[in-house]
Amino acid sequence: MGHSIGASVAIKWLTERAPEQSLAGVFLIATSFWGDLPPWQWKDVQLSPDVKLPRALPLFLYHGSDDETVPSGHLASYETVFPQAHVQRLQERNHQLNDNLAEVASDIR
Repeated sequence: MGHSIGASVAIKWLTERAPEQSLAGVFLIATSFWGDLPPWQWKDVQLSPDVKLPRALPLFLYHGSDDETVPSGHLASYETVFPQAHVQRLQERNHQLNDNLAEVASDIR
């Protein structure tokens, strides 16, 4: 599980090496997508063009519609890269999902 910058670091790590233990899923909230456009440039966590996740590893992405920190376009970028992801656009939720992780907890269960 990761949030914002931590989520982008986690997904970068998972695309470059297999986890040492099996994972039931990856749950990422308000994930920053790093690319070539300012201010979202951070080469260390930018995904490679041929990025892949193991097909059997479920990926869950959550993003609030009222997130003023990470624009919703970042979620769209992740959807393009990982079309197999389970995506939830949460209406009227901010960068912290209004401190309501009900959907995340439900998916983890």
